[in-house]
Order: sequence, then C-alpha cells, then structure tokens
Amino acid sequence: MKKIIFAINMMVLCNAAWSQMDTSRHVMLLKDGTKIYGYVKEEHIDTLYFLSTLMGDLAVPRSKIIDYYKQTNIISPAKVAIYNDRYFLCESAFGVKAKTGYIASSEIYINKAAYGITDLFSIEAGSTYNADLEGIQAYLGGKFSYSMNQNLRVAYRIMIGKEVTNDNTMLYRHEAILTFGSRTSNLSISYYYHRGTIGFEESIKRRHFLSLSGRYQFTRNLSFVFENIFVNKNILIANIGISKDFLQSNWSIGISTIGWLPSSKADTRLILPYVGVKIPMN
Repeated sequence: MKKIIFAINMMVLCNAAWSQMDTSRHVMLLKDGTKIYGYVKEEHIDTLYFLSTLMGDLAVPRSKIIDYYKQTNIISPAKVAIYNDRYFLCESAFGVKAKTGYIASSEIYINKAAYGITDLFSIEAGSTYNADLEGIQAYLGGKFSYSMNQNLRVAYRIMIGKEVTNDNTMLYRHEAILTFGSRTSNLSISYYYHRGTIGFEESIKRRHFLSLSGRYQFTRNLSFVFENIFVNKNILIANIGISKDFLQSNWSIGISTIGWLPSSKADTRLILPYVGVKIPMN
C-alpha cells in the first residue's frame, strides 16, 4: 500500500512540473531576467497590473519591465478557485486572499473558518479531533504565508485550542509548510508539533506530525488531491480523492477514501469514505 501511495505522489509531482508553463496566457519579462506567466489585468502609464498563475495579483512598475506579450498556440488556463489554500485535511503554503473568507467542514467534526486580513496573513477558528483524548477541541489560529519565488512558498501556522468537554485540557500546535508549484498543481511538505496539556501542566502529551500532500487540476473544475500524514513516525493516514470546484459560487466538495494504516500489523487498519466541503463567507 505504501509503495502504491509513493508512486502516485511521484506521478502528481511530475504532472505538476510539466503543467505549470503550459497554462499561461501572457509573459512579462523583467529587467532582472525574471519571467512571470499569467494575465494582464490593467495597463496604466506607470504600472502594469498582472495576475500571475503562481503569485496571484501583482502591481509591477513599468520601470522594472522590459517587455510583456501574449503567447499563442497554448491551452487557455482554467479559472482557479480562490479557496484552495487547503487540501482535504492538510494545509498548503498558499494563503487566503485579503478580505475573503470561507468555511470548510470535513467529516462533520473537523471544521475551519478562515479570513484573509492581507494576502499574506489570515486568521481562523474551528474544531479538530484530539486523538490523545478521543474528543473534540475548539481552536483559534493564524497563518502567515510568504512567496520565495514563482515556484516556492513557505508558511507558518499556529493553533491554540481547548477541549470542549474538559475545562483543563489545552492544545498548542505549531506548523511549518513548504509548497512547490502553482495553485492548480503543487506539492506540499508540512511538519507540525502538537502539544496537549491536561490538568494545567500535570500531564503533557506531545506528538510530531509530518505530511506530504498534493493537488493536480486536470480539468476546468476537477482536481486530484492526495494526503499522507505520518504520526510519531509509525502511523500513516492516507487520503486520495477528487475535489470539484464550483467556480461561479467559489465553493467546492471533496470525495475520497481515507485510510488509517499503523505500521504494526497487530493494530487495526481502517479504510473509510471521506466527504468535505468549502463554502465562501462573502
């Protein structure tokens, strides 16, 4: 099973690398040698407003531009859903656009409401499942996203939560995310440290998580999504499925199969259906 998952991951990564340059309509050439692919939105005397397929909306001074031109004989790109900073359960390093927000619900008890303060920083609130206590925790959090270049983004995310049925149980989570690719074709590696405090420091449980996730948009509104989550080096959660984006209303639905695959054959292995939705708040 793990070999199959690894092979699928490599296929998605290769497709992502090949697909990035094929879906661009305009090319903007900067004086430092950088090429940016996307669309010209507005042309002003001193500024060119450009929608990059990888970095989003840009306002570029004409003094930095050598030339910009339209490519021919290429495939017109699909419209991108604006709330694809998240896969099914895992996060990418893409942020939520400023003054936009959404609500995501996964398996009913895993929920998230996010709102972009700026294009780089968003706040969120929601609920998550605590495997240590087998209970639900409500949390508040934030996410900072930064673009290193056209192909690489990094993000930091923090969550502070509280067990809804126990007044003395707290959750603290720090997450670092690295994403390669565009919003429609990408691969993300995430590490997060989870600390659960029971009884005000009387008992502390720590867990380390490593995830490998990816998205490949193969039609105008359908994307292949996969997730692998490793917990404390010995348990694999695998999620493979399809996400459909309804581009007029900017909401989406994900349907997949999620598997809980412990390394020990003595432990229970589970394969369950998964359904998740994202709904815009504005």
